[in-house]
Amino acid sequence: MNAEAADAVYHFLASNDPLAPAVREAVQVIENAIDEFGIEHLAISFNGGKDCAWLYVYLAVSYLWV
Repeated sequence: MNAEAADAVYHFLASNDPLAPAVREAVQVIENAIDEFGIEHLAISFNGGKDCAWLYVYLAVSYLWV
């Protein structure tokens, strides 16, 4: 993950795409978890399926927080 990829996720949040509200909500949940528990106390479970999109979102958020 690099800054451009992370910026692309946050840019998407401001778009009119119908999926943007769901991604905004996911970003908010991730940001709240990082605020409450600290990034060093979070874990990710990845099954290789449709969740890979949310892994990308998590990586984007965590990249900007580290």
